[in-house]
Amino acid sequence: MGAGEALLRPTIIPAAAFGLAVSAFALGRPLHAAEAPRGGERVDFATDIKPILTAKCTECHGGVQAAGGISFIYRDNVIGAEGESGLTVVEPGDADASELFYRITSEDEFDQMPPPEAHAPLSPAEVDLMRRWIEQGADWTDHWAFEPPVAAVAPTTAFDGLASGEIDRFLFSRLEVEGLQPSPPAAPGRVLRRLSLAITGLPPSLDELDAFEAACAEDADAAVAAAVDDLLARPTYGERWASVWLDLVRYADSAGLGQDQKREIWAYRDWVVDAFNDDMPFDQFTIKQLAGDLLPDASYEDLIATACQRNTQNNDEGGTDDEEFRVEAVLDRVNTTWQTWGSTTFGCVQCHDHPYDPLRHDEYYEFAAFFNNTADSDLRQDLPRLPVAWDRSRRDELHRLRGRVLALQTARWEVGSALRDATSWRPTTELAVSSNNGMPYAVLETEHGAEFVIDGTPKRKTHTVVEIAAAQTDGLPLTALRLTVRPENPETSIHTAEWGFQLAGVAAAVIDSDGGETRVDFAHSVSDVPYRPHEPLRPVGRNGAGWSAFTRINHDRQLVLVPVTPVTLGDGQTLRLVLPCDYVAQDSHPLIIKRGRVAWTDDPRWSEYGRDGSEEFDDAVLKSLRDQIEAIPHTSVPVMAERPAPIARPTHVFIRGNRLDVGDRVSPDLPGTLSGYGPRLDGTPDRLDMARWWASPDHPLTSRVFVNRVWKQLFGVGLVRTLEDFGSSGEKPSHPELLDTLAVRFTDDHGWSVKTLVRELALTYAFRQSSRTPAGLGDRDPENRLLARGPRVRLPAEMIRDQALAVSGLLTRKLGGPPVHPPLPAGVWQPFQKKDKWKTPEPGDPSRYRRSLYTYTKRSIPFPTFAVFDAPSREFCNPRRLTSNTPLQSLVLLNDEAFFECAVALGGRIENEFGGDDAERIATAYRLVAAREPTPTRLDRLVGIYREFAGTSGGRSDAATLVAQVLLNMDEIFTY
Repeated sequence: MGAGEALLRPTIIPAAAFGLAVSAFALGRPLHAAEAPRGGERVDFATDIKPILTAKCTECHGGVQAAGGISFIYRDNVIGAEGESGLTVVEPGDADASELFYRITSEDEFDQMPPPEAHAPLSPAEVDLMRRWIEQGADWTDHWAFEPPVAAVAPTTAFDGLASGEIDRFLFSRLEVEGLQPSPPAAPGRVLRRLSLAITGLPPSLDELDAFEAACAEDADAAVAAAVDDLLARPTYGERWASVWLDLVRYADSAGLGQDQKREIWAYRDWVVDAFNDDMPFDQFTIKQLAGDLLPDASYEDLIATACQRNTQNNDEGGTDDEEFRVEAVLDRVNTTWQTWGSTTFGCVQCHDHPYDPLRHDEYYEFAAFFNNTADSDLRQDLPRLPVAWDRSRRDELHRLRGRVLALQTARWEVGSALRDATSWRPTTELAVSSNNGMPYAVLETEHGAEFVIDGTPKRKTHTVVEIAAAQTDGLPLTALRLTVRPENPETSIHTAEWGFQLAGVAAAVIDSDGGETRVDFAHSVSDVPYRPHEPLRPVGRNGAGWSAFTRINHDRQLVLVPVTPVTLGDGQTLRLVLPCDYVAQDSHPLIIKRGRVAWTDDPRWSEYGRDGSEEFDDAVLKSLRDQIEAIPHTSVPVMAERPAPIARPTHVFIRGNRLDVGDRVSPDLPGTLSGYGPRLDGTPDRLDMARWWASPDHPLTSRVFVNRVWKQLFGVGLVRTLEDFGSSGEKPSHPELLDTLAVRFTDDHGWSVKTLVRELALTYAFRQSSRTPAGLGDRDPENRLLARGPRVRLPAEMIRDQALAVSGLLTRKLGGPPVHPPLPAGVWQPFQKKDKWKTPEPGDPSRYRRSLYTYTKRSIPFPTFAVFDAPSREFCNPRRLTSNTPLQSLVLLNDEAFFECAVALGGRIENEFGGDDAERIATAYRLVAAREPTPTRLDRLVGIYREFAGTSGGRSDAATLVAQVLLNMDEIFTY
């Protein structure tokens, strides 16, 4: 075995070391927050009793089923309550009179609970807890995460001389209880590397290492504080933390499902980066993403923020039901919101009451009602969309122009709407109805006049022809017509929407008895809403402008048509309206008018409508504004918008989660367990009210959850290990008082400042400790929950690639913009190469070396390097990445085109940039990638590889590349 081979074996396969670590973690004992209370201590229901009920009882006596009429989810079903047997479940103060205590202590195989075939019996300690809890009065409190956090006083410890603040004192106190002590500080270079990667996602440069080590020699604490402040101020900070957030909100550059088409939504990704860099308070960060469009005087950035909720998947394959997938998107927003801000498995309640937590089935749909009235649907156009100028300096201009168009259009509509409501409309009692393609219609007599209804299966491109005879108008001039389009079945459509209609325009003519025609033009139209869900209305019937219930109809829809001049029908004449419907949704569903009626008026005010010279009726002004918008180069991003009140969707409970099995109608509301926190929701609350509820400092989940996420990013595992579940089936916090104190400080002291929170955690002694594991600690605390040593965190996929780009000198530090297409293994993109090409820039092009955050994210084909290193596909909310250990990871690092290119570039730096002899240049490269000097043994082996290869093969350049490959595959550089 040569020297080179000996060095390569232990260093190029970092996965092996990770495998040993993972195995040790799996074998280690669970870490509990605290021991059970002793005999004379007060038993706490939330921390001592509820976990026993969750583990042993609620499978049968919970939210999914309540066997014997008993559910241990709700207090009123347990304390003083009787089951179907008529016996009291828990009699406070009297264990012997409590059926629960009898059942868990009974030796009768028929009475014993839990049933032996289902669960192991309660341990003696658990039985004793139950007995003492009942005898102490059986106090019932909410689960700890559903109670507001309360700050605690940091304890005094023997290690306070090391503590940088209260956080360390909480941690040290726990170490004392466990008989452990903190580790010594890590070497300065390793501290800076850990700080730099944790805060910005990039390693430090050689100059930064030199300056930091020199500063530490003067004053280590001051040097660390200055470094942290510098890192937080860098734009790379926002890029690093945006990557974490985008996992949660399932950001991707494609729509997912079906054809997984390209989606232009990168402006939202850039908004997230900017928000972190600007240290936007987390409460505002929350409100803008959930309901920025509903804020008073919403800014352009507020509207872009709502694209957070448009990261839902679309399925635009031909023949799919867009309402089905629209509903799926609404429910995904519900589930994602509760996972992202609440770390709660609220999605369980879609089909039934929650198995473990007091969240009821109906409450799921009450919360879904906050999202159910948005204008988007599951369509290829991804409407509504917001134009976003490429040039950031012109975004305000674009916002102003767009706002002006909407204001003028709305002002025009308000005048027409008021006149419409003040008009006395006359129904037509007889109609002659036909179509261009033989589509049959029936005419019904109703209290509102004659209605036409299709009499058969809808046909494509049906142009409905409606004729009104002169006898209907009594010789009066028709100054306006009102077309009402109805669902085919108005009773059922209100809860199960029908396919709507897309009216391409209106053609009208007066038909003489001999067949002669006189064209009728319309000057204006007034819809029942000021604009379509996706764009302002233009006068229907002019220049091909249309009107629609796109693509679904729940309610009657109305459109007023105003002729240029009043129409008076003479004897034998008829007014013919042609209503062309040419659109076919999803290539399979004709959007035609299936039912409707026509009313008319001779009110002279309609002849004056729009003729007062006001700006809102000046089509030239509107056209000029629209032309100016189109002249500004822009992308567009799908955003949220509410449907206008006249066409608001009702929300119903889905029985067992089946959207086709509709139950009671519900109104927007919050779950009862948590509704008492935050601002009071009076009247009919909307999405903005809901967003402010999440952003309230009184909310028991929001600040805890986010603090826990930040803790996990820095220390490798959360204070609550189950980042995805703060509920009863999740794990208890390892340091509950610390978690609550941090949550309160985040809202009250830090003003929701994320940078301040990150700074406070990064400055702790715990974060600066050596990560070497003292003897025996690995067995006692395999996941380092107690932090008796420094964190050792496997880098996420994006950071692994970015680190290689950075140390090789290839990294392009440009911020923002459209996604890029770095090198990809051959054949991976083949299924989409026709419609969604992957165009990799040539070597040397800066776009080839952008940060991984900007890599095109396609849900159906995740970027291979990222997938290998456990990045999610972003199809759904991903609260926690689980790291794996596979040989494929080492093969990627050695053979992937991008990593080999980085090795060549780093080899070039070794040869051409670093000074000194062979050993000095290689030692410099080692220090660059590992932030420490190599040991003499390692350096000798690396120099040996270099000289052996340089003398026998491709020369010094190839030898430097080989050394660079070894350095870029060392285990120690894949953790911080």
